[in-house]
Amino acid sequence: MMLLIVMLLWRRPSPRQMLFLLLAEVLLVNTVIAINGAASNPFNAVLLLPVVLAFMLLSWLSAAMVLSVSIAFQISQLWLLPRHGDHAAMMLSHYYGMVVGFVLTAVLVAAVVWYLRQRLASREEAIHQLRERQLRNEQLLAIGTAAAQLTHDVATPVQSMRLLIDEIK
Repeated sequence: MMLLIVMLLWRRPSPRQMLFLLLAEVLLVNTVIAINGAASNPFNAVLLLPVVLAFMLLSWLSAAMVLSVSIAFQISQLWLLPRHGDHAAMMLSHYYGMVVGFVLTAVLVAAVVWYLRQRLASREEAIHQLRERQLRNEQLLAIGTAAAQLTHDVATPVQSMRLLIDEIK
C-alpha cells in the first residue's frame, strides 16, 4: 500500500524503487503481524497485496523476490509461536495450516496475475500490430487515390486534345 500511496501522491517510481517499497512493506507488515500473534494473526492476507502489485508492475525476477521474501517471513513466524502447553499443541496445526494456506494462496495469486499480465501484453501487441496494419492500409489507399486523381487530371487534357485532333481531321 506504500507503493500505491507514493504513486498516488507523487509520481510513478522506478522499478528499483518499487521493489524497495514493496519489500519494505512486506517487512513492516510481517513485523506488525509478528508482534500481534505471529502465524496466529488472521491479517496475514494483507501480505497478498504487495505480491499482487509486484506481479503487476515488476519484472518476473523482482516479483518472485517479493513473493519469496513474503513466504519466508510467514514461515519464519512459526518459530515465534508458543510450543508448550495443551492449548498451544492443539493450535499448532491450525497455525501451520494458516501459513500453508497463505503460501498456496500467494503462489496461486502470483501465477494468475502473471498469466493475466502476459495475456494483456499479448493483446496490446496484437492491437498495436492491427493499428500499424490499418495505418499502412490507409496510406496505401491515400496513395492510390492520389494516383487515380493524377491519372484523371493528366488523362483529361490528353483526351480533350485527342478529341480536338480527331475533329480537325
